[in-house]
Amino acid sequence: MPPHESGPSPLSRAMEILNSIPVVLGSALMLVIGVAVFANVIARYVFSSGLSWSDEMSRFAMLWVTFLGAAALVRLGEHITVDVFMMRAPQRLRTASYVLSQLLSSYIAYILITQGIGQIGKQWAQLSPALQWNMGAVYIVLPFAGLYMLLYSLGNLAVLFTGRRISHETSDKPLEL
Repeated sequence: MPPHESGPSPLSRAMEILNSIPVVLGSALMLVIGVAVFANVIARYVFSSGLSWSDEMSRFAMLWVTFLGAAALVRLGEHITVDVFMMRAPQRLRTASYVLSQLLSSYIAYILITQGIGQIGKQWAQLSPALQWNMGAVYIVLPFAGLYMLLYSLGNLAVLFTGRRISHETSDKPLEL
């Protein structure tokens, strides 16, 4: 490496780590779902009795995977869109549509954060039936994913208005482990 280049900046490295958290966590939870469902199938057929905790664990893990995946897709701009009309629209209209979509995403993220915190408070004393897990802890994913979505939406707007990527190392790369 030439002397004037010092590698990725600390901010770029921090962004890379923050961007990997939903992906790694979501991937691990997908593995948990697979193992729990497989163990339940084996238990049903071999022992003629299912595992009481398997369905509940799979549901909780799927809740987390859904919201973490949604946050990761905001970063990449990969949520389902119908862009037939926007592809033919003038650039100014496409830009305005993009800004509106990012502002709406930010608002939805705000709702996830505020309502998620409210749900955590309401559910904190309740335990899940099979696992006896604190339900407030299960719902922590709502503000967690909402915060990621908000940061990514605002980051997308910053990129649009400044023309600069916050972290070029993680801007357009597909999410990978």
